Amino acid sequence: MANQLRFRLVACHLQVLRTCVDIGQIEEELKRLPTTLEEMIESHHHARVIRTLQFMVYSQRPMRVEELVDVAAVDLLRHPPFEIDRRMPDTQGILDICPSLLTRASGLSKDTDDTSTDLIELAHATVREYLLSLTPSDMFYDVANSTRAHGVIATVCVAYLSHIKEGQSPEDIQKQFPLA
Repeated sequence: MANQLRFRLVACHLQVLRTCVDIGQIEEELKRLPTTLEEMIESHHHARVIRTLQFMVYSQRPMRVEELVDVAAVDLLRHPPFEIDRRMPDTQGILDICPSLLTRASGLSKDTDDTSTDLIELAHATVREYLLSLTPSDMFYDVANSTRAHGVIATVCVAYLSHIKEGQSPEDIQKQFPLA
């Protein structure tokens, strides 16, 4: 499993190094590159990333980018736990907070009338295997702990659905609340 993480870290490193414009910048970036998953994810995004990865690992179907943006917007420590204003303004943000772990794919979504939609997938099968292999001493263990992950998924869904106002039409709900 350590080799799988190294593979993803190398992909992350290459992504960063591609943006360098000269050898000096490359040398500086090489000194700062992360060596662990914890270092790869910015600390102020840890809770969002864990929640997003829990949905990605345990979802029974591919997740749409809009759904994951709403998953990331739920904060169970705040009241109310979901507010539309806390959505990421750009759907690319969901990929940015999970560097080299998620990827965008186009596909058919069974739950909408769209012929094509942006789906988010784990970047590689080894990402799922790695996440499920984490131990209790790992910061992202809540992704591997299926009991905890399913509990969080259920709590996030209830918190999210409780934000829907009574009397809204199904069409309005589908537009305003993609995760519903």
